[in-house]
Parts: sequence; structure tokens; C-alpha cells
Amino acid sequence: MFKVHNVPLINIRSGEIGLVIAQDGAELPPGQILGKAVDCDNFQNVEAFVKNGGQQGKQRAMLTEGYYRINTELFTVVTTDNAKQYGLKPEQLKVYRVESGKIGIVTTFDGKPLPGGEIAGAVIKGHNKFQEPQEFIEKGGYRGLQEEFIEEGFWSLNPWFVEVEQVPLTNIKAGTVGVLISNVGNNSQANQEQTTHGSQFNIVPIGYKGIQNIPIEAGTHPINTRVKSIVIVPAHEITLEWTNRDKPATNYDSNLKTLDLRSKDGFTFKIEVTQVINITPKNSPKMVSRVGSPNANSSEQFEEQGGVLSPLSNGAVKYSSIKNLVNRVLEPMVDNYFRNYAQEYNVLDFLQQRDQIQERATENIKSALNAYGVEAVGTFINEIALPAELQHLIQAPTIKDNLNSLEKLLLWSAGADHHILAQKECLTERYKYTAIGTTVLLTSTTAIFSGGYALYTVFGSVAASCVGGIFWSFIVFNLDRFLILSSKRKKSESNLKLSFIAATSLRLVIALLLSFVVAKPLELRLFEKEINQKIKQQKDDARKEKVSEPIKELEQEIKALNQEKNKYKNEWEDAENVANAEAEGTQGTGQFGKGIVYKDKRNYADEIKQQFIELDNKVKEKEEKIDKLRQERNLILQSPESNLEQLNQEIDKESDGFLARLVALEELSKDDPNIRNINWLITALFVTIEISPILVKLLSGKGPYDYLLEQKESQEIYNEYFRIKKEQRLQLSEGASKKYMKKIQEFEQ
Repeated sequence: MFKVHNVPLINIRSGEIGLVIAQDGAELPPGQILGKAVDCDNFQNVEAFVKNGGQQGKQRAMLTEGYYRINTELFTVVTTDNAKQYGLKPEQLKVYRVESGKIGIVTTFDGKPLPGGEIAGAVIKGHNKFQEPQEFIEKGGYRGLQEEFIEEGFWSLNPWFVEVEQVPLTNIKAGTVGVLISNVGNNSQANQEQTTHGSQFNIVPIGYKGIQNIPIEAGTHPINTRVKSIVIVPAHEITLEWTNRDKPATNYDSNLKTLDLRSKDGFTFKIEVTQVINITPKNSPKMVSRVGSPNANSSEQFEEQGGVLSPLSNGAVKYSSIKNLVNRVLEPMVDNYFRNYAQEYNVLDFLQQRDQIQERATENIKSALNAYGVEAVGTFINEIALPAELQHLIQAPTIKDNLNSLEKLLLWSAGADHHILAQKECLTERYKYTAIGTTVLLTSTTAIFSGGYALYTVFGSVAASCVGGIFWSFIVFNLDRFLILSSKRKKSESNLKLSFIAATSLRLVIALLLSFVVAKPLELRLFEKEINQKIKQQKDDARKEKVSEPIKELEQEIKALNQEKNKYKNEWEDAENVANAEAEGTQGTGQFGKGIVYKDKRNYADEIKQQFIELDNKVKEKEEKIDKLRQERNLILQSPESNLEQLNQEIDKESDGFLARLVALEELSKDDPNIRNINWLITALFVTIEISPILVKLLSGKGPYDYLLEQKESQEIYNEYFRIKKEQRLQLSEGASKKYMKKIQEFEQ
């Protein structure tokens, strides 16, 4: 009735999987390609497979490593041994390995159709990275490309259910950030940011379609590049030059040329401009949203030379995001700004006011670039090439050998550039700065005497006072020169600006302090006779005070003793009255006579009387001592100075110093209006001398010298800036060349 034949156990070897084809079960519904997984003890229980709704055909479930008792009449098991018979390669039935440094992008062959407008299925939780197809299907998984990916490791994947494409991890290099553009996620426009110009940055939070508002920092990141793209944005300063000088074709500014401008008075002239920009990591998504970047995943790292691709000669990596920014935004923006500025100025005014124009361009370009999420670090006008017919107007002749050594010294003291002031146009300015330098030298010369005198009153040494006076003079000279140099009116400053007022006030306060410090020692010397008399009077008063100190101490003791004596006197009188009343019988016991109680009260009264007498004697002794001290004091005050030497030395230590002389001068000023007025006149004179150079600098308008000096300083700054940039480019070029040659040698080996 039954026929039984033996078959070997199904063996799934280590590191492999087995696929199953069911010969029995329910038919697959339309659109379903794999039979659902049911509880059937890994296809070993046929009855359970049928009862639980198992379906015919290829199965979602698979077999992992081990031995299985499977009815091969009802289930066909596909292993590496028979894979080719079923259109599979043996390696497809091995546990899938995602290599180190890569991720696996998954495409599923079963599940719901993707909704319209979607390119990939959303992330589905709970299917163990596609190793449980039935869970994926039951939880609403979609057929096709998946947003979720599998990471490095080993995975048991059904090749009838999924296909995996391995791609490298995304590497964001140091000094750059990656802006993520997602083609999957929620649809939302609720997180757009407004710019200062009213336009919008179309950036969205993570989880939404569009440009993500948080950039990816440098490092290696697992990103599904089939559904998301990366725009690389450098996070360092970028220098762009509008010049006709030769530049590598791969430079961001390779297409930027010298600007041809037309002035208000109809002249055509050329200018070279440098623009330095920086895109902070935080603002990089904003820049990408405004500028866009096709071919976002690629960076332009190679240049073509004779049909052969080779690394850039300077080793730099160029990114399409910045190239787009330059071509689409910066090139027309800078060109238009300077064209518009040129039409507002005559050509020579443009040349003379280049600093103001440069500052204006800096502010406007900075504001405009802010709308693109780009920071304008600086805008610089480098060279201005005037028409040939105007060149002679800017070649100002200089006066050769017309400045002698004294004039140069005075101009240097005023902090001025004598090379510029030697020009014919600066003749009036030269006189002004010569006067300022003279004032500075006179003030420092006066400081020699005032500082020397002040030190002499302290140390009493002529040599020390001379050296100190000269040293103090150098300090005053350098402080005055510094104040004048720092009082240059900046091109953007105004008397109404708080910063200008604060800086001016600080300089004037320092000048006032210097004037007081210089003037005070001279005032002490001028009123030396009166001060000496005042100090002598103070010494006499101090001497009298010194010798009278013992008398005052005794007087205080007598006063205290008298108070105590009066107290005992009152107590004694009270005790006498009590004892007499006891004897008369009017108080106390009321018995007439001198009994025991009377004797006790009499003894108490006598004791107090004795204490009173002792105190009275002490007072008399101290009064006698005071009389003797007064006589001695009078003798001391009438004695020759030699007998008072020790006392005078003690007093001189306290009342003959520099501070004591200042105090004496202050007291004289209070006592004598004439001294006070002269004192204030001298101080006012030095205040006027000290602050006059600064006031002249601050109150006088900008003259030819100021414009020429600013132009010279600006040019020096530009030259130094470009020298540094040139050195940096050379260093990068040398480093890249060595690196490239090393790679060639390794390849040849």
C-alpha cells in the first residue's frame, strides 16, 4: 500500500543557504512571486505547511546552516551543488558578505508596488535587514529600490527576494563638508528659511525630501547614494582674482578677467579686484539651495593635458559647487557692482577715493552674498590702470633733498611719513606736522627737568635724577607719538559714531594725565621757597606736638584719676552720714550709741576715705610731674638745634618727602589765592601743550597726505596679502608634486 525509499538528509553547509521550491500548497495570488513563509519546522512538517497556508513555487523562507529532514517529493531544495539547474550561480547561495569600507544597496523583487512619485521604498522596521522577507512583506514593504541599506558584515539573504549592489562609504575630506540632497522622505515645505532679502533657502530637516539643513562633517559615512546625493563644499577661505594674469584652467577664477569700467566723465579704465569668500559649514546647505550643483557627487580633481588625465599640478581638489557659485553669482555680481560705482565717479576721483569705494563694495557684496549663505571676507581693489592720456596726472613730482635732518626729525616725532610729505601737494601738511613734531619734542624736553626734579626730591642724587629724567623724557615722547599716530581719522569714522567718541576721549584723558605728571614737579620747583616755609612751619608744629606728647598722656591720666577720686569722695561722704546716723539712732538699728553696727559702718567709711586720700596723692604727684615736663619742654624748645638732632631726624622722615611737598603745595593753594591761580595757569599751559597735537589731528580734515598715506598702506597690505597667498600656493604645489611623483614611482615598481 505504501512504498518507502530512502533519501539523504539535506545538508546546508557552513556559510551557505538553501532555497526551497514547494510542489504543493495554495496557488500564488496575482502579482506575488514568492510563497509566503509559514510555520512548518523549516519545511520538515508537510502537514503544517499545507494547513498554515503554504503556497506553491519559490519560497520566501530559506534554510540556513544545518541538517534537515525534508520530503524531497514535495519540496525541492536548491543548494550550491544544484544551483545552476535553477538558473542561479553557486555564489548566490552563500551567506552574503558586505566588504569592509562599503555598504549594500538593496533592491527587492517582492512587495507592494511603489507609490507614484517615489523612487525607493521607505524604511521598514523589524525584518532583520531583509533576512526575514515575510516580516518585510507583512509590515508593508515595497518592491524595488530601498532607502534602507545593509552595512559591513555577513547576511543570509534570499537571492529570489533581494539583489544587493555594493558601493564605497562616502568620504568627506578634511576641510570640507557634505550637503545632503535626499530624494526620499516626507514632502514638506514648512521649514524654509527667509534671507535678509526676502528670498527663501529651500532647506529641510532630516527625514524630508530636499536639501538637508544639517551638513555632514568630515569623515567616512554610510550613505545610500542611489537615493541621496552629496554636494561637497570646502570650508576654508577661497580667493578669487579678476585679473588677466595667467591662471590654471582648473582654477575657480580661471574665467575671471580684469574689469573694464567706464567713468562718469567718459574715460575707460581697468581694475584688478580680489574677492575672498568663506562658506561656513552651517551655511553650506543655504548656498547649495540658492546656487545648485549638478554632478554633485563628483569633484573636479583632474585636468586634461593632451588627452591624458592627470592630477592637478597643485594637488588641489576643485568642487563643482564653488565653480557654480563663481560662474552664476560672483562673476556677474562683482562686475555689476564696480560698473555701477565707476559711473558715479570721475576717473581721477575713483583713483583718489579707491579706499572708500572698496569699503562700499565690501559692505554691499557682503550683504548680497549673505543672501546666498556665503561670507564675504574681503573685497580688494588691487590695481587701477588709467588711460594713457591720464597717466601723467598721477605721477606727482617730489622735492628732492629739500628736507634737512631737523625737518625729518620733527616729522618723525609727529609720526608722519616724510617721503610722502616731501611731495609738492603736501606742502601745507608738512608745516602742520612740523609744528606737531616740535610740540612733542618740547614736551619731552620739559619732561627731562620735571622728572629729574621729582626724582631728586625722592633720592637726593644728581646722577640718578639725570638718568631718570632722561628715561622719563623718552617715555613721555613715545606716549605722545603713539597718541598722535593712533589718532588718525579712519575713512569710515564720524564724530557722531560712539566708537570714535570713545577712542578720542580715551586719548585725551591719557594726554591730560601726562600733562599733570609733567607739570606738577615744575610747580614744586617754582614754589620751592613757599613750600619750604610751609614745611618748616609743619615741622615746628610737629616738634611741639612731639615733646608735648608725655604731658598730654599725664593729663589724660589725671583726668581719669579725678573722675575716680570724685566717685570715692561721694561714697565716703555717704558712708560718714550713715555712720553718724547710726550713732544718733536716727537710721539703721534706731538705737542711740556707738555699738557694734556703728563700728562696722565707721570702719567702712574710713576705708573709703583712705582710698580717696591715696587717689588725691596720686593726682598731686602727676600734677607735679606735669609741671616738671612743661619746664623741660620749654628748655628743649629753647635749646640749640644740635640738641634736637634726633627729634628733628624723626620729624624729617615724616614731613620732607615728595608727597609731603605736594600736600604742602595743596595747602598753600587753599590759603593763598595768588598761588592757586598761578598753579592752575601752569597746569593749564601744560595741558594745552600736551593735547594740542592730538586736537589738531582730530579736528583737522583729511588732507592730501592722509589720502596718499592710506593709499600707500593699502597697497602694502595688498602686496603682503598676495605675497603670502603666492607662498601658500607654491607650498601646495611642491607638496602635491612630491605626492604625485611618489605615486608614479609606486606604480612603476
